[in-house]
Amino acid sequence: MTELFNAAISLPNIIPTALLGLVLLYWITVVLGALDFDFLDFDMDTEIEGELEVNADAGGEGDVSISWLNSILVFFNIGKVPFMLFLSTLALPLWVISVMTNHYLGIESFLGGLLVFVPVFFVSLFIAKFLTFPFVKLFQHMEKEDGESNSAVGKICVVSTLITDKKIGQAQVTTSGSPILLNVVTGSGHQLKSGDTALVIEFLKERNLYLVEPYSG
Repeated sequence: MTELFNAAISLPNIIPTALLGLVLLYWITVVLGALDFDFLDFDMDTEIEGELEVNADAGGEGDVSISWLNSILVFFNIGKVPFMLFLSTLALPLWVISVMTNHYLGIESFLGGLLVFVPVFFVSLFIAKFLTFPFVKLFQHMEKEDGESNSAVGKICVVSTLITDKKIGQAQVTTSGSPILLNVVTGSGHQLKSGDTALVIEFLKERNLYLVEPYSG
């Protein structure tokens, strides 16, 4: 264990060790509640679109490079999963491979470690891409559910059963296709019966139902 610790903090391995340390510190602070899970996360589409707009205003010379960068980020699943999750799956194999490679090659200098770091970093990118595959579909499914949940907010619905602030009932939102059936509850002091019209105010994620209020438009 002492040998491993000494190898981890040696000059050839100081960069991957520092990166792994930052990732571990991040997860500790998340577990303790000091940081949110999506800290340092970003919406890649929004960021790229913003850059493209700025470049278009400035003459558009950087559009091609930004598009090229976007393609690379998408290829490695960056933006499809939270950034810190991707960085975590990158940091661990990067550290393991760097320590092992520097040990077996007998590298003891910072420069030698840096020369090893560059190719190992690219290898680790592909490992991270593979490791994040299962999470891509998971987060896509979660985003789809959030989109479906928010799509009913602001719509008019027709109450199907008695609803109060304590009694959960059902209501239907009319669409161009089949009606959407929602589990709903009213705000304090309100009561709705079958056939009443209501407005969908909010999706209560923790209760997996919608808050509605009487509507007479």
